Amino acid sequence: MTNTALAQITGSGPVKRFARDESGNIAILFGFSLVPLLLFVGASVDYTRSNTEHVRLQSAIDSTALALAHEPRNTPQATLQAKAQQVFAANFQVSNGGSVQPVFVLVSDKTIKVSTQSALPTSFMALGGTSSVAIGATSEVAFGTKNIEIALALDNTGSMAQNGKIQALRAAVDSLLVKLESTSRVPGDIKVSLVPFTSQVKIATSYKA
Repeated sequence: MTNTALAQITGSGPVKRFARDESGNIAILFGFSLVPLLLFVGASVDYTRSNTEHVRLQSAIDSTALALAHEPRNTPQATLQAKAQQVFAANFQVSNGGSVQPVFVLVSDKTIKVSTQSALPTSFMALGGTSSVAIGATSEVAFGTKNIEIALALDNTGSMAQNGKIQALRAAVDSLLVKLESTSRVPGDIKVSLVPFTSQVKIATSYKA
């Protein structure tokens, strides 16, 4: 075929229309944008899943902190740690192949802070190199017994001298004070006053506040 004949064929007819057709550009551009578009849509799905997981995690850690808040202030750290893990495990189950770290308990004089962190595997974001999302939760509550004031009205009349009554009274009061002292962490958060139940009272000046 001569060059003249080839020029005549490509210069007109279907071949010429095919060479000038630009409708396929949209498909090519869509093909290039398809991957980032899928990543964006997938990221929104993973983000929604991580938010749901965070709500579950925060609810469980709040329940754990509230459970520990009722413990006496002299509770050993190891005991608090063990109970925190037990309560948390009962309120949170790992889902979707995720993982969760042990609960961390931080105790101060007046508060108790509980925290943990989980890792949620991603579905679509993994295509972009992010295989998991870290989710943390922290809760802090007032710890132990709050300030308490107790008044003990004690009968020390003459009848208490019979049958060892006054001795039993003293032993009961001593036992109560020892338990209150062991519960208290901060001096002054538990105060006790003694009110004698009799017509005449003589208190040594050494007890003057």
